[in-house]
Parts: sequence; C-alpha cells; structure tokens
Amino acid sequence: MIKDTFATGIIAITLICSILTLQSILSIMNGERKSPAMLAVASAEAEHEEKTTQLLRVLAQTDL
Repeated sequence: MIKDTFATGIIAITLICSILTLQSILSIMNGERKSPAMLAVASAEAEHEEKTTQLLRVLAQTDL
C-alpha cells in the first residue's frame, strides 16, 4: 500500500515536471520567452554593433 502511494506520487511529480518543461519549450519556441542562448547571441550582436560603430567613428575622423 505504501509502495503504491509512493510510486503514484513519483509518477505525479514526474508528469508535472514534464508538463512544465514542455510548456517552457513551447513558450521559447513561440517567442514569448527568451532562452539563455538567444539572450547570449543578442548580447554578442549588440556588443559587435557597438564596436563597429566606434570603429566607423574613428575611421570618419581619420584622414586616409
């Protein structure tokens, strides 16, 4: 009896975690949330854009 209750509890917890994981994956795919990888890429792109802008400013001030 106790083993059955314990097994049912573990199955319920596993099911809940699976549903939450699936919900997170779907929200990331739909663009509602940003994954850490997507945030890292966006950060790297912003940093690259900033450095490019600084380089263009320096080149604009330099007589070549």
